[in-house]
Amino acid sequence: MNKYSKLLFVLGGLSSISLPMIAISCNKESSNINNDIKKDEEIAKLTQQLKDTQSKLNTAALASSNTWNSVSAEKQVMGRQVYKQATEAFDAIIKQPNVSLSSVKTTGDTITVTAPTNNQFIPVVFMDLDETVLNNFGYQNWLVANDKTFSSETWHDFVSQAISKEIPGAIDFIKHVWSKGGVVMFNSNRNQLTELEASKTNLTKLGLEAKYMPDWIWWMQGTDKATDQMPYNQTNRNVKVSKEERMHYINTHKLTINNVQAQFKVVMRIGDDISDFNDNFSKQNGITSQQVRDALSNKDNGYGILFGNTDLSNKSVYYNLSTNKWEKEDFAATYILIPGNTSYGSWVKQALGSSAFNVDKANNLLKATGWIYTPSK
Repeated sequence: MNKYSKLLFVLGGLSSISLPMIAISCNKESSNINNDIKKDEEIAKLTQQLKDTQSKLNTAALASSNTWNSVSAEKQVMGRQVYKQATEAFDAIIKQPNVSLSSVKTTGDTITVTAPTNNQFIPVVFMDLDETVLNNFGYQNWLVANDKTFSSETWHDFVSQAISKEIPGAIDFIKHVWSKGGVVMFNSNRNQLTELEASKTNLTKLGLEAKYMPDWIWWMQGTDKATDQMPYNQTNRNVKVSKEERMHYINTHKLTINNVQAQFKVVMRIGDDISDFNDNFSKQNGITSQQVRDALSNKDNGYGILFGNTDLSNKSVYYNLSTNKWEKEDFAATYILIPGNTSYGSWVKQALGSSAFNVDKANNLLKATGWIYTPSK
């Protein structure tokens, strides 16, 4: 056998050995890849199951609050009781100097406004709508029943159906304010352009006559960005600004109503959310519930004392974002908080850092702040 024949013999032998080895190696690698894929699939499946379980826990945590706000006797009593207190507070706050109670007249189906004289002003109650006048827990219950989260599309559909129920006492209170010579304006996060008519329809169904809803009392949320060429004002109410800036505009500008220029001032604010009152402060980026509570307890800023206030020496306050300081205004004011809505609102973001309720975050917060009881044994 020459050297070439030997070489071919050796190569042939090697090939007979290496081919099965390569096949074994490939099969092993393929098996490993398949195992890795299965592991990834299992991890993805377990992760999704964990997310689903967490979602159900978060939803279950809201179910109790939603049910209470829908059918409890306490909810009905709460509304009537708080609006009785609001009526008493309004009647007290309009006794301050410079209030004009004769500039707004209701005759039949018509409301007329005349300009106050001698630096007087027309008293305004600025009311939030959702969970303040209108009970929207039909929508909240749908979210829970279907394991859904809030979306602007489903919310708009709910609003457009005009099926919200009344917070007991709200409609009678609104009529009382008008009967005294005051005005109720609506300061809502509902869209000023696309949800106004449905809101009117809903209120009409609940017994509020159309005469109490002229166009100039609607100061809901806009969508356009404010510019020097298009600032927020009576004719540009679709510019997006805070609730506090909307109220501040009323306090610092005369409104033109049927060619009459009249000065209004917001002597009462009513809402279910702490951000219905001074949201320049309470909606600052990163603000916590502790910081809001501290501000409410601070006796120097004039903020917390306004809740339930009937003392005419306690003046309205404005939180100036340019200076980050509280400023007292030149008239007395009172705030009324409508309690009960623990399902959603500013408090969730202030407490948990996100607008969606999360059971784990809530438990961690309660442990960290000493709000969970520890058994003695």
